[in-house]
Amino acid sequence: MPGPLIVDLDGVLRLWDPAIIADAEADHGLPAGTLADAVFRDAARLRQAVTGRLTDAQWRRAIADDLARVYGEAARGAVAQWAQPVGTVHVEVLELVRQQRTHRVVAILTRIRG
Repeated sequence: MPGPLIVDLDGVLRLWDPAIIADAEADHGLPAGTLADAVFRDAARLRQAVTGRLTDAQWRRAIADDLARVYGEAARGAVAQWAQPVGTVHVEVLELVRQQRTHRVVAILTRIRG
């Protein structure tokens, strides 16, 4: 039996358009990099979201609350806009995963910064 196939989720199987964050920040008057910093600043909270201890809605609401304290209520609009897209699936990678899982263990992982 062949060894396992390990695939990274974000950036490999699921792709994100970097314009999503940039547009949300620009549309709501936030400095560039604000959303990404807020998302990854609290590694413990991000880990809770990734592992299901927080729902996606709870995680995003906490990010919006943090940003609203600094940037006002416009920050909530930026978070809401950023939250709408869910990324796109890299179809070729998905097909490879489907093909390989018939004869080997396939693991899809993600890394949390911090």
